[in-house]
Amino acid sequence: MSDVAIVLILLSALIHATWNLISKRSSPWPAFFLVANVLGTVMFSPWVILYTGVIHRIPGTVWAMLVITGFFQALYCTALAASYRHGDLSVSYPVARSLPVILVPAVTVLLGRGGLLGLWFALGAALVLGGTALVSLKDLFPFRRRSITGGAFPMALCAAIGISGYSMIDDRALAIIRGSMSGIYGTVPVTLVYAFLETISCAAWLGAFILLGGRRFRGGRVPLGWAAGAGILMYITYGLVLVSMAFARDISLIVAFRQISILAGALMGIVFLRESASLVKIAGLTVLFAGLVLVAVS
Repeated sequence: MSDVAIVLILLSALIHATWNLISKRSSPWPAFFLVANVLGTVMFSPWVILYTGVIHRIPGTVWAMLVITGFFQALYCTALAASYRHGDLSVSYPVARSLPVILVPAVTVLLGRGGLLGLWFALGAALVLGGTALVSLKDLFPFRRRSITGGAFPMALCAAIGISGYSMIDDRALAIIRGSMSGIYGTVPVTLVYAFLETISCAAWLGAFILLGGRRFRGGRVPLGWAAGAGILMYITYGLVLVSMAFARDISLIVAFRQISILAGALMGIVFLRESASLVKIAGLTVLFAGLVLVAVS
């Protein structure tokens, strides 16, 4: 990856951990993230006014991708909310953020697009997963079966699937529209218009989930201030990641390198939420860091 991509991804990782801290403190429901997504739509709307020509040039294939990636975004938000209601930030967050390191490369290899990944990347990814297993040991290997079926881990796994899904689709969709429009409008404007359209798609899917799920998905009263803060940071992060895709060779490298947010998120949970800091958890974070270093040098 280029230096620009590394700086953008590191900045996005720190902001990402911060909005997850805000979300965890709010004990979120899907309605919480619906409010955050609506605010994200408002944030990106000026770009659409300035660059309406981008929308008219988007091909039908990308519109279909926007519908699908919005679903994965909504799945991610819904599963993350459930995971935070049932578990610690320093456990749920590492699980949700680390599993895409394996899921995304596995799919890209199956699609014949994973040739750039080498031994160091594979070793680093393995260490990241091993560290995650240590961090969340009690959730991954509980003594009570009901902890597996009803705890935070299943929802964190679903959140990881959502992350993997929208990351791969966004990469492909942006490659298509950047190839045809970046020379006319510029990479950043095209990217942010795409981000605006995705916030609409995600909000629509979240609204559908809430309508179909009823009270189970609405939860209680939404803390608008916290939801607004989370939404602002969420889409600043998302915009930074989308822009960084223009400076990296492979989407798998971006997904892997972003895992630095695991360390930040876990530490925030321990420091600000006073979650447990067991020796196993600290050992897991150390292994995670080693894996991240290997992924970075790959």
